[in-house]
Amino acid sequence: MQNGKKDLILIDVVEVVYKKPLQYLRSNDYNIKAILTTGKGVKNNCYANSQTIAEDAGSADIHIHPDIAPQDQETKELIGKSELLDNFGLEAMEFSGKMAQSSSIATGTTRSFSPATVL
Repeated sequence: MQNGKKDLILIDVVEVVYKKPLQYLRSNDYNIKAILTTGKGVKNNCYANSQTIAEDAGSADIHIHPDIAPQDQETKELIGKSELLDNFGLEAMEFSGKMAQSSSIATGTTRSFSPATVL
């Protein structure tokens, strides 16, 4: 929690349909710490580049698998251990998908390996 705001990590909220919900969350005491982009199919449906989406989310970090990360934009790797993910009880798992490398997010308690969904 920062300045009384609730911290969030959002998963795959990069399509245009999520632009207004991002604004809603920011204006209702939520601090979006990061947006996790789990696969190439999701990345291909982004409404804007990573920098614009990060700004729309209040300067949130964008985490994405390094094999599909845009080379000309600042992103963080979505594989292996991460202090941010640890703080939320999450773990990024790497696997080969049908459209290149992608990541799945598991909670610290369930270790569910199904593709991530929007929180």
